[in-house]
Amino acid sequence: MLQHPWFTFKNLVFKLTLAGLINCLSLLVTTWFACHQPWMGLDLTAAKDNSGLQVRAVHPHGPAINILNSGDIITEISSDGNNYIEVSTTDIIPDPDILPTFASLNNFLTRQETFYTLISSPVTHLRLWDGRIVRIQSRNQRPFTDLPIDFWLLNLYGVIAVMVGAWIYFAAKGSFPTNLLLVTGVSFLILTGSVSLISTRELAFGQNFFAVNIAVYHLGTHFFQFFIISLLWSYPVTLAKIPVLRFLGLWLFLTWLNEIFQWINLPGHNSIFKFAIILCLSLSISWSQWFKSKNNPIHRAIVKWLALSTHLTGGLGIVLYFFLSKGDGTLISLNFGLGMTLCMYFGFSLGVARIRLFDIDRWWLNIWLWFGAGAAILAIDALIVSMIPKASDYALIISLIFVGWFYFPFRQWLWSKAFPKSRQNVHNTLPLMVSRLITGKSNPESEWLGLLKEIFLPLKVENVSISAVKEICLLASGERMFVPALQAGHGHELCLADHGMRLFNPQDIKITESLREIVTKVVLQVEQYKKGVMDERERIMRDLHDDVGGRLLDLIHKSKTPQESRTAREALESLREVIYFSMEDQQKIPLDEAVARWRYQFHERLLDMTVEPFWSWPESDKNYLLTARQVINIGKVLQEAVNNALKHTQPYGIKISGHQTQNELVLSICNDGLSGDSKKDNNLALFSGKGFHNMKKRAEELGGKLLTGKGENDTFRVELVIPLASLILFEEESDHA
Repeated sequence: MLQHPWFTFKNLVFKLTLAGLINCLSLLVTTWFACHQPWMGLDLTAAKDNSGLQVRAVHPHGPAINILNSGDIITEISSDGNNYIEVSTTDIIPDPDILPTFASLNNFLTRQETFYTLISSPVTHLRLWDGRIVRIQSRNQRPFTDLPIDFWLLNLYGVIAVMVGAWIYFAAKGSFPTNLLLVTGVSFLILTGSVSLISTRELAFGQNFFAVNIAVYHLGTHFFQFFIISLLWSYPVTLAKIPVLRFLGLWLFLTWLNEIFQWINLPGHNSIFKFAIILCLSLSISWSQWFKSKNNPIHRAIVKWLALSTHLTGGLGIVLYFFLSKGDGTLISLNFGLGMTLCMYFGFSLGVARIRLFDIDRWWLNIWLWFGAGAAILAIDALIVSMIPKASDYALIISLIFVGWFYFPFRQWLWSKAFPKSRQNVHNTLPLMVSRLITGKSNPESEWLGLLKEIFLPLKVENVSISAVKEICLLASGERMFVPALQAGHGHELCLADHGMRLFNPQDIKITESLREIVTKVVLQVEQYKKGVMDERERIMRDLHDDVGGRLLDLIHKSKTPQESRTAREALESLREVIYFSMEDQQKIPLDEAVARWRYQFHERLLDMTVEPFWSWPESDKNYLLTARQVINIGKVLQEAVNNALKHTQPYGIKISGHQTQNELVLSICNDGLSGDSKKDNNLALFSGKGFHNMKKRAEELGGKLLTGKGENDTFRVELVIPLASLILFEEESDHA
């Protein structure tokens, strides 16, 4: 029986509360051990010239108050004032793992035991750099308030890792990969708890206690490494069934025993050698998962996110901390290095929102955001009360102002950077698409698909055929989103949004439905507008045909001279041509058919004018298609060129020729009517006037140019040059059809 979501949520809260109690127990144990150590009330750091340990601060209620001051440098320690032991900067290193060999580690532990005995004695003698000797009576317990911020941060790292691991584990209902992730969180808690004791000690621990802490520290580290490698090996798919993980577990166990019993030093550096092996293995596994997921976009997205989360945070932290260390110093602090490793868990949480990592819905992450917002208000309120005297009455108001004006805007900005929503492009893309649809400059289906690509940035788009009407829906758990095309029987499947970085979600469906409704209405309105224009055009053309055409036909029959009859016939033919091509403006006319039409028209006209017609138009291997408007423009240019020749010259013959070059269609009209003293006047007449202006405008509309000038033997030439790119190749149109 299915459970109500509220009961599921309550169950999750109960389990997370249980995980929180375990964290609290771990924190209590760690805090108890940190407090039950001898305490001098000093905050020590390495002196700049390595001359000893410099006092950075003195606790106001500690044993050293009024005895030591900030800036004093301790060079030697003794319990009886006679046998002094010289201190070194190595004595306060926060992490013994930077020591390369077991010999250096044993020397460090021996000195720790010595100093622990000295500061545990009734009176501790300290020799300072200026020669003074001071005496301090250490206390048996370190107060809770003296634990440094690093101690709490390190323990907080472990708590966060456990809570994130538990959240993902319970939200995903305990799948095998989330089992591994949960165990890594527990391992990280063990690691950070032991490190917090070691790195924030005042000066020294007893040798046995220190050795146990190191063993626990390494045990947590090895568990963490093993289960992270196991997660990369098993998710999104399990790699080859070879016992790699068994060999890794055995090797890590033997390494841990070797660190306890110190059988053999690993090559070069104990810790660096071990981490180098782990890094190489994790990179190799990530590469294998990447190669295996090449045909599965969702798996590839998971591999990409896991690789970035683990290697860009934890892997980089290890490299910066261990591999770039210098002597006893490190490039970054241990606290910062572990903080980088913790970012891996934040990466997993973001992966839940981006690509539903571990098959978890995004609303689980929203719960944590809601919880975090409330916790931020309480934390800021507590911080203001503790830091600003007499501000308790106004702390809540101040914290609300801070959260409302600073925290939430910053979180929103950070969220937008972490999750750049591609669908925000709709505000710029949709108006442009609507404008192109209205002007009729594009195909509606191609515009619709382009809009989907622009908004969701899918990894790929597949066109599919469907037999029945299908609504917008998610496929393969959000890996794909099906969107019906504007035309019935077709659709598009969009695969992985944001270039493969996230899955589609129900919000994407709502956005797509709204967009499709808008686009459908725009296309319908455009079609209705075009239909109205076409209907009005048909009415006008019908009136022209019935009224003007009838009158021209009547004029032909009543003409008294051949000249009047020819003029009326030409006018009627031009009217019919305009009507025909205006009514059929979408049709395409083959170039050879248009050439035959022009040849017939001008051959008949020139013979009637007793002018010898010459026609030259060789056949070409490639035939092109002309639009109705192109046929009208070319025909009118030819007609006006012949009219000018007949009107302004006395030609014996007119030659019309045409040919195709590699890139152009060239038409020329040449007459031999220039002669005598009238050459100059005729030349000016041919180059001026309304007719010549119209010819140039038609040439520009065709995308070509008009050339005029005198030729050989007193001839005048008009040449129309049209780029073939503006025409449609006959074979391409056939393939498209």
